[in-house]
Amino acid sequence: MDTRRIPPAGDQFTVEKHQTAKCAWCRETFSCGKLVTVHEGHHENLVFFDGDRICRSCARRNGASY
Repeated sequence: MDTRRIPPAGDQFTVEKHQTAKCAWCRETFSCGKLVTVHEGHHENLVFFDGDRICRSCARRNGASY
């Protein structure tokens, strides 16, 4: 059984890891919760491919629904 070490509060060796990714269109880095995945039939142009992750402002600007 594998147990995970939970570091005490204020541990100097703990590094917070933020889940981030880049927008496929503007290439800016956002947290994963702020990105939208493009699905088949929900975009009206050939700018994005199915499965691309884009930010909400790029989705609105390019006509992709989310």
